[in-house]
Amino acid sequence: GVCTYVHALASVRSVDNAVGVDKVLPHNATIIRNLVMAAQFMHDHIVHFYHLHALDFVDVAGCLSADVKKTAEIAAAVAKTVRPNPKIVSSEADLQKTKDTVKGIVDSGRLGIFTNAYFLGGHPAYV
Repeated sequence: GVCTYVHALASVRSVDNAVGVDKVLPHNATIIRNLVMAAQFMHDHIVHFYHLHALDFVDVAGCLSADVKKTAEIAAAVAKTVRPNPKIVSSEADLQKTKDTVKGIVDSGRLGIFTNAYFLGGHPAYV
């Protein structure tokens, strides 16, 4: 896995226990440790899905058939309901740049990590 803070916290707790301070930790220290653990929990799940598992199911090269204008419109509509900040919405130009980058990779024939989803045979459930 992608264990970062989890292993650090386990080590610190072991040292706390070894020197006998585990029963007298300040309450704020426990709260801070728990908050950092919660943030790591979210980070870990995002990393596992998007970087380790998604490429088994997502046909990245399939974005070459995407309608960039329509995608930008959908992104803007969703962004208005989630976070109304026009500075963070992917513009049509941003999406076109991404599409061009993927096209360059596909055209090079060196797909590397982008080859995974092809075993699914273009199944509509895996887009």
